[in-house]
Amino acid sequence: MKKSYKLLGSFWDRLEIPKDISFIKDNSFINNIDDEYNIFDIYNIKKVNISDILKIEKVSDLNILIEKMKNYNSLLINIDYIPSNDNPILTSLFIKRIKQIYFYFSNQLTNNTVYLSENIKEAIQKPY
Repeated sequence: MKKSYKLLGSFWDRLEIPKDISFIKDNSFINNIDDEYNIFDIYNIKKVNISDILKIEKVSDLNILIEKMKNYNSLLINIDYIPSNDNPILTSLFIKRIKQIYFYFSNQLTNNTVYLSENIKEAIQKPY
C-alpha cells in the first residue's frame, strides 16, 4: 500500500455491532454538540453529525467528544451523510460502521441515551 494513503477511522474496526438501536427524528430544536446553550436545550439532548465522527483520526479526539457528551442526558448521532451508490458492499460497510459507532458511544456513555437519526432506520434494517 502506498505510504501516502491514510486509513481513517481504523480504530472503529473490530468493534461489536449492537442488537438493539434506538432512533429519534432529528429536528431543528436539537443543537449540535459545539453549539452554545440556548433555550432549546431544555431536552438536554445534543447531536453530532456522522460526517464529523468519521473525520476523527485519533482516539484522543474521540475521547474529547465523549467528555463533552457526559454533560447531557442524550446524544443523537445525526446521519447527515449517506453514500449514494448502488454497490451493496460499500453500502453494507457504511451501515456496519454506523452500527459500530453507535455501539461505541452507547458503551462509553452509559448514563446517557444514544440515538441514531430516523433517516437511516430503513437502510439499517435491510439485510445486505
